Amino acid sequence: MTKQWCTTHARKARAPERIPCSRYRLTWSLSLGFVLAYTYALADLLARPLTSSDIPVPSPLVCAVPAAIPLGLLLAALLYAAARAAPSLLRRASTATPRALRVLDLSFTPRGVARATGVIVLLWLPWIAFAFPCYGDWDSVWQLFQFATPAPVSYQPMGIDQVYNAQFIDHKPVFTTLVYGLFWRLGTFLGSQQLGFWLYAMLLCLATAAALAVGCCYGEKLGVPAPIRLACLLFVALMPAIPRNAVTLQNDMLFAPCFAVYFLCYVEFFRARVQGRELPARGYLVVLVLACALCVLTKKAGGWLMLLSAVPLICACSGQRVRTALVTLVPWVVCAVLVPALAYPAFGVVPGGKQEMLSLPLQQVATVYAERPDDLSAQERASIEAVLPVREAAEDLNPTLADPVKKRFIQTATTGEIGAFLVTWAALGVRHPVIYAEAALNLIYPLLAPVRTYDLPSLSCDFCVPEMAEFEGPANIVLDSPPFCKAMTQVMNRMYDLMASMPLGILFTSGLYGGWLVAAVTSLFIYKARHHLWVLTPILVSFLIILVSPTAAARYVYPFIAAVPLLVAVTLFAIKAPREGEKEPPTPPKV
Repeated sequence: MTKQWCTTHARKARAPERIPCSRYRLTWSLSLGFVLAYTYALADLLARPLTSSDIPVPSPLVCAVPAAIPLGLLLAALLYAAARAAPSLLRRASTATPRALRVLDLSFTPRGVARATGVIVLLWLPWIAFAFPCYGDWDSVWQLFQFATPAPVSYQPMGIDQVYNAQFIDHKPVFTTLVYGLFWRLGTFLGSQQLGFWLYAMLLCLATAAALAVGCCYGEKLGVPAPIRLACLLFVALMPAIPRNAVTLQNDMLFAPCFAVYFLCYVEFFRARVQGRELPARGYLVVLVLACALCVLTKKAGGWLMLLSAVPLICACSGQRVRTALVTLVPWVVCAVLVPALAYPAFGVVPGGKQEMLSLPLQQVATVYAERPDDLSAQERASIEAVLPVREAAEDLNPTLADPVKKRFIQTATTGEIGAFLVTWAALGVRHPVIYAEAALNLIYPLLAPVRTYDLPSLSCDFCVPEMAEFEGPANIVLDSPPFCKAMTQVMNRMYDLMASMPLGILFTSGLYGGWLVAAVTSLFIYKARHHLWVLTPILVSFLIILVSPTAAARYVYPFIAAVPLLVAVTLFAIKAPREGEKEPPTPPKV
């Protein structure tokens, strides 16, 4: 009897590791397989515009269906096989001890994190050694010119005659403008502006490596097997896009490590709830406050991300909601509400405008006018013209980028006029849903599936300075890279392109991390741990923010890549975690 009792409860103890029913496993495999197949077929079609020799189709939405069927069956079969093999592989990984782990300790301790950080930086050297002074883009140079030149300021470096009588404009976060400017001042003080920018790049590189190392080692607290933690470490150390972005003067690159740390603290709240404990330790709360504030200050959409992520966290922490609300909402109130309301007017900072939030509606309305110009009534045309000169916007229309249309937004439009525009936008959407859908998909297709290689930042931005000087006025900004560094950057770019063209080139695409990874993790939670789905709120909200952005730029996907180790860890933990109110299986009697 005792032997039978032990056998029965041993099977129950292993039950969470296995998929309970083959019917559910088959349903999950087919559902996820066909979703991924359809998004791939659709994204591939949008990435390759039809030529005159192609057979006309009514819509890419329809044309993608035949191609998705065989691919969906193949992916479903692979997912089904992976689901069957996963429990056994996880059990083996739990007992495996790779040789590398005998030297490299990936425990969640200061020593373990320091060693992991050192390994990451060491393997990053080929990709960061020639980033002198740093990489960047037009937005970075434009922010430096704001810091270096007095008022007035232009609306955008490549924008159209929008000039304000102020030194700073909050189109890009003012906090990052000040950070860039301070390192520019430091370089001037040290006798070399290039040295100042290089110091910024190296500090950001170390901070990013440390944040990723913490994410890899934190898996120990979630019960992630050591080989899987090692695999995550090798991924962040060998993925070329991470180090190249880590030495880039750009807002999203400063936001990514802050977001990774914020998500780790978010997961720690989840772990505390699952284990029936109170709030995390005080150190986690302090780090959460700082990370939340930095996420708001380093990304324009960071305020919405922090607010929407705080709501489910507060609701989940029953009995501790007041303290949870304080640590999540106070930094949001200070940085997203009080600073723009009080500090910006006091220092003459001009708001960035409302066109960023309206990028998608503006693009969709311009697309409807370009394809159905006679469909607008006089009243609808008037409501649109109060916000957007629709004819000029339709002439500037770029299906894959909303910036040309967005820049036509009339900055003096009132709240009532914007409301009337949104009513017209909704009415046009009812009449032309296919056009609206295709206009949105054209903007985000690189996010839907791994069809486009992740673009590495490689501009030294020295060529941007003379053009910006003509637009903003002269400024003493030196961003030139030595010829040798430029040549070696081109060599590394060709090496990256070669790696991306190999069979495993899917690992170097934006859509794998910004789209497929999010879909796969979300489906696993829905299938195995839907009651814990709220822990993915920061990831899902970030995904929704990209959906309404002017385009699915590669840099928007960078925070998802930085969060890969934590996503793997929290998924494995959530699948094994019991439901709320469930008890652990009883301990068998001693024989």
